[in-house]
Amino acid sequence: DEYCQKVLRKHWPDVPIIGDIKDVKGEEYRGAATLITGGFPCQPVSVAGKRKGKADDRWLWPEMFRVIKDVKPPWVVGENVDGIIRLGLEDVLVDLEGEGYEVRVFNIPACGVYAPHRRYRVFIVANS
Repeated sequence: DEYCQKVLRKHWPDVPIIGDIKDVKGEEYRGAATLITGGFPCQPVSVAGKRKGKADDRWLWPEMFRVIKDVKPPWVVGENVDGIIRLGLEDVLVDLEGEGYEVRVFNIPACGVYAPHRRYRVFIVANS
């Protein structure tokens, strides 16, 4: 999304912005990245969607995990809607823990960070 990238560039001009995760060659970043962060698409697990979970073509956790395995950063932060708790979180945790990460999950209401609504966001924080 070009607008979102524009906002990110304004606030973090020196941080690389990578478009489609399917095009990322993680080996290029090995040793250079201390953190991978991303919000993989929420539509597969959102209560507002069809809730197909891993059966949805937009379920891109496997792509994000591929990059994590290639880069091997000490820190990973993922973000998604709270529907992931029922439709995919277990796989995310098993994947990360299987690669040697200690993982913590935080389910935070958006209003807890001063957003004007109560929808919850799940943050997955992993450290190796």
